[in-house]
Amino acid sequence: MQKIGILARMALGIVALALPSTALAAGKAGVLGKAPAGPTYGSFGFDVAGMDRRVAPGEDFARFANGTFLDHLAIPADKSNYGMFTRLRDLSQERTRTIIEAAAAQKDRKAGSETQKVGDF
Repeated sequence: MQKIGILARMALGIVALALPSTALAAGKAGVLGKAPAGPTYGSFGFDVAGMDRRVAPGEDFARFANGTFLDHLAIPADKSNYGMFTRLRDLSQERTRTIIEAAAAQKDRKAGSETQKVGDF
């Protein structure tokens, strides 16, 4: 019985993940009023271009798998680390700032409305 519950939750999660992409494929607008053009960060999976094939896998597998990527990785001066989660956080902060600034710039805000509250924030 417990296995069925887990499988049902997994199936619902997969359906929930598929719904937004279906809505965007149909041309529906995103949060900022425009549908994304496609993946922002490229294709997903293992990036063979980041491998360093000069290193034997048995000698140093981490360097073999990620050596070229590590050689070209530039961590911004204002950050202690940098990766996909940092990029996603920066993108989310940028989008949030855009929404708040757009609400603040809107002149015909109704008193007590959500737009007025966000704009005043």
